Amino acid sequence: MEEQEKAKWITLYSLAKDIQKLKPWEIFMELDIFPVSLPSFKEPFFCAFLGNESNQKGIMVYPGYQALDGLWRFVKSEQMPPFQRMRYQQHLACFTVGADEVSPHDKYLINQLGLKFRGKNWIIFESALLNLVPSECTINEVEMLIEIYQQLIMAIEDITSERVDVDFDEGQVLHRQYDPFTNAWFSIVEKLEWSVEQLQPPNIYPEIIEEINQLPMTNEHFEIDIIHTPIVADQKEGQRQGIVRFVLLADHKSGFIHKHELVHLEHNSQDMLLTVIIEGILQLQRPKQIWVRDDLSEAVLKTLCEKTGIKIKVSQKLKSIDTFAEKLFLHIQN
Repeated sequence: MEEQEKAKWITLYSLAKDIQKLKPWEIFMELDIFPVSLPSFKEPFFCAFLGNESNQKGIMVYPGYQALDGLWRFVKSEQMPPFQRMRYQQHLACFTVGADEVSPHDKYLINQLGLKFRGKNWIIFESALLNLVPSECTINEVEMLIEIYQQLIMAIEDITSERVDVDFDEGQVLHRQYDPFTNAWFSIVEKLEWSVEQLQPPNIYPEIIEEINQLPMTNEHFEIDIIHTPIVADQKEGQRQGIVRFVLLADHKSGFIHKHELVHLEHNSQDMLLTVIIEGILQLQRPKQIWVRDDLSEAVLKTLCEKTGIKIKVSQKLKSIDTFAEKLFLHIQN
């Protein structure tokens, strides 16, 4: 590790220790949000602290509105099988853990930095991006976290010193922003409001709709979803490892898997979802209803279902697909 990179990691660890000393998890709830707007980024980084409502202490950073939206989706998806909730996770995290929870790679990094931890006070960092295996932060992410943590410390001190009053229960947040005219940072209390770009249903050729409408309507119910698995894809040089995902089309009543397609990182998952359901309908007849996991999948299939008279149902639990996934996971573990 080069000395310049080493110095940045040491700075990040030092700031994480400074935040630990402030014990934010004893002050704030886990969904009390602190936006930090860095001058070189278009969207804020949304920060929160784990530990008030769970045994896991951590500093969470959600980069941008999509990541924040993913946080709310994760929180609201309690009925979903745990592994399938990973589809929403996108964060830069700092966790405080016991020695037995520290990976060999993290122990090597800590040793390289000349740092020492004991008991359950080991500090580790994690970068989790959509559809990728959580991994070590890149040096660019380390630089971002240094800037963010500096502002988080100021935000915490603003509240604990009572310089600023924030009513988190009423949806308020403390937003750290930079003023280029005064070359200074400041805190502003505001309502947390955000929007993500609405998903536009993929275009479907009129002749496909016409062909489906010529098929007789059956009483069949289909399930379709892109499932996440514990299988790790082969790593390409210079890239992070992907999580193996499949599009599954299943019979809701019998549990039979009609179709399965591997989803690669370069694939457009929306297009794959739509392609598999269209191929399935053309091969198996028109179903009465299609079950999907969430409103994102519903948006992809909405136009198709509206124009072909097929009902669509959203459920966090998909009986047939979840049963198949559970058996697959057990097989992998054995």
